Amino acid sequence: MLKVNQVSKKYGKLTVLDQFSLEVPDRSITCILGPSGCGKTTLLNMLNGLTKPDEGSITGINNRAVSRIFETPRLLPWCTVQQNIELIASNHPEATKRTTELIEQVELQSYAGYYPHQLSYGMQQRVAFARAFAFESPLLLMDEPFKGLDVKLKENLLATFTRLWKNDPRTVLFVTHDPDEALELGHELIVLSPLPASIRLKCSILHLNDNEKEFLKKQIYVQLSNEVK
Repeated sequence: MLKVNQVSKKYGKLTVLDQFSLEVPDRSITCILGPSGCGKTTLLNMLNGLTKPDEGSITGINNRAVSRIFETPRLLPWCTVQQNIELIASNHPEATKRTTELIEQVELQSYAGYYPHQLSYGMQQRVAFARAFAFESPLLLMDEPFKGLDVKLKENLLATFTRLWKNDPRTVLFVTHDPDEALELGHELIVLSPLPASIRLKCSILHLNDNEKEFLKKQIYVQLSNEVK
């Protein structure tokens, strides 16, 4: 289990995290919501090893590299779809086979030889999802990869991610501003307060029915609206 233990982080006089703790179940999708600037990305950067906490510790990663999906695809423009994925899968004992499987799972078989500029934005993000699963890491961090997308494209990408995760379950920490995304994708849901971040709401959502999810969504909006007043 991934554990964030009494972590604190300051930037100058700004306290982002103060004795913050969190437990993330293995092979589950934990969604984190909160107002802008509440420390969500700082937390991901700590888990990614890009930022070090001033105090506290993070356990459960065991010094292993972490896979990450960003808001934008960040593909290598000089590489084809297959090359973008195979480059990351190169440490896999059957890298080419693994790449082909991932391309099939994101339904881009006919576009394997295309370059990023020849793809729609949705296709590019599907490549980014496949690339993230090509990397052999037990932990996957997602920083608002569905932000700003139209409803149909978002639905398609949510389905694509779910298909990839079911074929290769990992511990996922998913940051979003959208309660609908969290309720669609997540198993656990956490709502953070403004700085310094603390957990205002935490619940399991895996077995909730539609009515229960709708009620929870209203609670989330109340929490978020109270924080931005």
